[in-house]
Amino acid sequence: MQVRQGWSGEIRPSVWAKFDVELDEEDLRRILMAHPRYDAGVAVSLPVAYKLLELEAERLVTLKLAHRYGYDAEAAAETITKLGRERGGLLTQIYPSAEDAASAAVSVAVSAAVSTEGAAV
Repeated sequence: MQVRQGWSGEIRPSVWAKFDVELDEEDLRRILMAHPRYDAGVAVSLPVAYKLLELEAERLVTLKLAHRYGYDAEAAAETITKLGRERGGLLTQIYPSAEDAASAAVSVAVSAAVSTEGAAV
């Protein structure tokens, strides 16, 4: 799988710039391995893998725009923060903490109890 993100725009009157960022499975592996709860045995669904690569590509494009082409630094920081939160949410889905797993188990148990109680009424 490959994800490509790019940008093209006028950087000065009549001067255009264009660049692309292309990421693949090796980049996905790098992203996953950087997580503190990385587990090579955990399967990552295709939509989640694609979204992780897409977020990383967008982050890299935003960084280049800010550093090379004078894109508003504050807007870039906001975008990168938003992308980081999305990435963190996806990684938490893949590698939940013990607290996240316990919370999910409680939610399932409560839902089951409510369903059973509703069926008995």
